[in-house]
Amino acid sequence: MAKKVVLALLIGSIFGSIIGLYTTFVIQNLWNWFATSAFHVSEISFWGMYGFVLLVSLFTTQPPHEVSDDPQWKMMWIVLEACVPDDKRAMLKDQIDDHIQNLERNFWVEAILKGFPMALSTVLANTFALVIGWAVHTFLA
Repeated sequence: MAKKVVLALLIGSIFGSIIGLYTTFVIQNLWNWFATSAFHVSEISFWGMYGFVLLVSLFTTQPPHEVSDDPQWKMMWIVLEACVPDDKRAMLKDQIDDHIQNLERNFWVEAILKGFPMALSTVLANTFALVIGWAVHTFLA
C-alpha cells in the first residue's frame, strides 16, 4: 500500500505541477492584458508570476490534516466503542477490515475518481478565464 501511495503522490505532483504552470500562464496573460494598464504597473514575466503564485499559495493554502487527528472523529470512535455490545465487536471489526481491504484494492479507482474531476475543473476554469480575457482584451479593450 505504501508504494501505491508514493506513486500516487508522485503522479499527483507531476499533474499538479503541470496544472500550476498552466495556471501561471493564464494569470500572467490576464495580468499583462488588464492589470498593467489599470494599475499603471509593468508587465510581469512568466517566472515572475510563477513566484508570485507560489507566494500567494503559501498564505492561502491550508495543509491537509489526517481524519484520525480530528477530535470529532476521535469522539465518534469513543462513542462507537461504548455503543457496540461485546458479542458484536468481532463482527464489526471484520466488517471494518473488509471495508479497508476493499479501499486498498480500489486505491487507483478512488484516486482517479477524486483527483481527475478536480484537475479537470481547474483546467476548464483556467481555459474559460483565458478565453474570456483574450476576447475582452482583443475586441473590447
